[in-house]
Amino acid sequence: MKYLVIDGVCIPYEERRSKRAVRITIRVHPDKVTVSVPSRLSSARVQELLKSKHSWILKNWLIEQEKMGEESLQDGSTVPFLGINHSLIVQTHSRKRIVVELKDKSIYVQLPEIVPEAERSEQVRICLLKWYRAQAARVFQERLEFFSRRMGVKYKEFRIKELKSKWGSCSSKGNINLNWKLALAPLNVLDYVVVHELAHLVHLNHSKDFWQLVERYFPDFKACKKWLRDNGQKLQI
Repeated sequence: MKYLVIDGVCIPYEERRSKRAVRITIRVHPDKVTVSVPSRLSSARVQELLKSKHSWILKNWLIEQEKMGEESLQDGSTVPFLGINHSLIVQTHSRKRIVVELKDKSIYVQLPEIVPEAERSEQVRICLLKWYRAQAARVFQERLEFFSRRMGVKYKEFRIKELKSKWGSCSSKGNINLNWKLALAPLNVLDYVVVHELAHLVHLNHSKDFWQLVERYFPDFKACKKWLRDNGQKLQI
């Protein structure tokens, strides 16, 4: 699988060469972009044409990702937490408060019975987002504390954010931001991003020394980096 990086967004794409094709055809799917190419066309020419379509590709890719995130959330749906799929169990109760609980491998959402059925999917999505952010705040803090002690570094502040094209960031002031969607990813992937951002407290760049520091405390970083490239766009609810 190849990748396009457009305005910081990594988009997987597949190039298909065909003797029958007379021109380049680009199709945007939820999981990748397919590019049908005449067999005799040079790779340089393909890249040139793709670059001219960057704005169109990115626009339609983001539309497809938004559609993925808008699938109905209902009783029996499957949602991930720390890389493990959980059954979503939606119930109603007589109380006015919405309750979200994790039990075993199920996430229970209890809605007030006065919520109209037509609005329940959207209400489930809203309360799940709040729940994920709360869980992210707790888990991310734990991982930051664990690895900062191991690495002998100190960060100043930590915030949960919904970053459009990054999984995390570290400022020159020592402030770290992490994307809440990492709560959907496997724990080792989250740990890689945590180590990556903490390493920026020592090297505020992506130099050879930076990557050596990341590898020292997280030897499997390349596999996790690849996992994010391949699956990051699927981290939606």
